[in-house]
Order: sequence, then structure tokens, then C-alpha cells
Amino acid sequence: MKTLMKYFIIVVFLIAIFAPFNSLGAKSNFYTGSTLTPEEIEFLNTAYKDESKCQYFFKKVMEKFPDAGFAKIMNSEQNHVSTLESVYNKYEIAIPTNLDFSTITIPSSVDEACSMGLKFEQDNVEMYKNFLKNVTNTFLKTVFEDLRDITTYRNIPAVEKCK
Repeated sequence: MKTLMKYFIIVVFLIAIFAPFNSLGAKSNFYTGSTLTPEEIEFLNTAYKDESKCQYFFKKVMEKFPDAGFAKIMNSEQNHVSTLESVYNKYEIAIPTNLDFSTITIPSSVDEACSMGLKFEQDNVEMYKNFLKNVTNTFLKTVFEDLRDITTYRNIPAVEKCK
């Protein structure tokens, strides 16, 4: 009976901890703002285009240099794009379709790919830092903070290792 009671308490405890969280791991009742401001929509569009650009870049680099170790970064960029798409879906906003990557040059060496990738990731972090100064919607703020932190603490170190 004591063992059953222990398991019951553990289950109740886990439910109490994790039930208030959404799929992004943040407290769902924390979010305020049922809409995004025009400025926040512009930030979202810019972030989506930037993350899509990074995804495109790393995909092309992987195709050219399949053994260079860019797979995890490429997967991370796919996750970033998917995360931003979930924001579009949450607020019923059309996802941009006018993405043009024709100006992106695919590097001729792995070292050049590492340098370009590092620059893209550093610019990405700065973009989120600037956006966060003016975002009031707490859901969008949390998404931007998460993407900034993942880029800072995972993507940038991964790109730095490829050099």
C-alpha cells in the first residue's frame, strides 16, 4: 500500500508540474495578448525569412559538403522555421511565400561555409535581441527568446567547432 501511495503522489506531482505547460515547454497561462501588433507581425515575418535563409544555406552547404558536420545545425534551422510557423498558425496569419534566396552564395570550401554560417547565426542572435526590445506579446516574446537562446548556446558553438 505504501508503494502504491508513493506512485500516486509522484504521478500527481508530475501532473501538477507539467500540466500548465504548452508544447514549447512554457507556462501556457503565462501568455497574454490574443493578437500581434503590426510591428510584431513584421518582426515575425523578418524572423521567418531569416530562419528560412539559414535553413536554405545549411541545406545547400550539406549538399555540397555532406561530411562537414552541418546536419545538426540544419535540423535546428528546420525546427526554428517550424516553431515560427506555429506562431503564424496560432494567430491565423499567412506564412510568407515570397522567399528569394538567389542572392545567397554557396561557399566553395568548408572553412568559408563555417565563416558564413557563423555570421548568419550571430546576425540571427542580434536580430532577436533587437526585436525583444519592442515585443509585448508574451507568447511571441517567449518564442523569440527560445530561438535566440538555442542559436546562442547550441548553433553558434556547433558552427565554431567546424572551423
